[in-house]
Amino acid sequence: MFFLRFMEFLPTGRSTRFGFGLAIGFAASSSLLLNAQVATNELAAVLESEDDRPKLRNVTVYGDFLQGFGHLTLPVGFSLDGAAIGRTVASPDRESTYYGGSITWQAFEGIGFDVAFSQGTSSGNFTFKPEENGRWPQAAINSSFTLDDTWLQAYMRYRLPYIFGPRIGVYLRGGVTYMDAEYEGISDPSQAFYRNLGTIRDITGNLGFGLDYSFRPIKGIRPAIVFEGEGFGGIRSREFNEETLAISGENTMDNMVYGGLARLLIRAEYRFGKDERWRALLEGGIQGRMMFESYGTPDRTLVDEFGAAIPDSAFESGVESDLLWGPYVRAGLRFSF
Repeated sequence: MFFLRFMEFLPTGRSTRFGFGLAIGFAASSSLLLNAQVATNELAAVLESEDDRPKLRNVTVYGDFLQGFGHLTLPVGFSLDGAAIGRTVASPDRESTYYGGSITWQAFEGIGFDVAFSQGTSSGNFTFKPEENGRWPQAAINSSFTLDDTWLQAYMRYRLPYIFGPRIGVYLRGGVTYMDAEYEGISDPSQAFYRNLGTIRDITGNLGFGLDYSFRPIKGIRPAIVFEGEGFGGIRSREFNEETLAISGENTMDNMVYGGLARLLIRAEYRFGKDERWRALLEGGIQGRMMFESYGTPDRTLVDEFGAAIPDSAFESGVESDLLWGPYVRAGLRFSF
């Protein structure tokens, strides 16, 4: 209506009125577009302020700690000829402590590399029962063990585009893991003398993923929930060295290993520095790793106390499991460039 009244005061020429109407329409459209652009910019600024995505390139250094529980497999009698102990696989409970660190390099948009190191110590008690009619006491032999293991891991990581929004991040990674361990088992000297020394070496391939959901900042702290999981499989090489008062022996064995790992964490992140290029990260939660080992027979055939070969049926091949779980804490520092 205002436009029609305004047109009455304009010159009566049709072309003149058309020109003024076109100018007013153009001005109104420009105003609407300008207001829309301003609103879009404000929305983008809000999203940018809430965006937890890493910059195009960044480096993160982590330190981590795990207080672990569970059980592990401990082979007994796999290298002793004629000891009348028999071949068994004990499954003692474990208490473990692990320290580690890692470096994550986001080299390109979506592509990064991870290198991780971890050192652990485990201990516990186990028992084994010698074969019947042997020269050993027939009661179960109480023993203890310690295990020291070192893990080295290298991964390539691909972070998926933010198709679920700026708050949800997803990545996939694949790589290789090398593990080297030494263990010692020793019997209660009041019952009998038995000592078990061994080494373990694993080479496995790994394929994993990560998922994180970021919440709105709370007083400068950005909380998030993180879930990580991976599966792995490969070869485990064992070397045995066992001894009693009268007999000692060595042997080797290669087995298949496979399993999976999962972590559920809560993250707190704080940004600081020029352009918020620095981020301090603190994550805590629980981690669990389940590993299965497919036991076979020793590489060297064992003989009994009369010199006869111990048949494979003396040990029932099968699958044994290792379990490690417990509270997990990780702290990191990230720099974006």
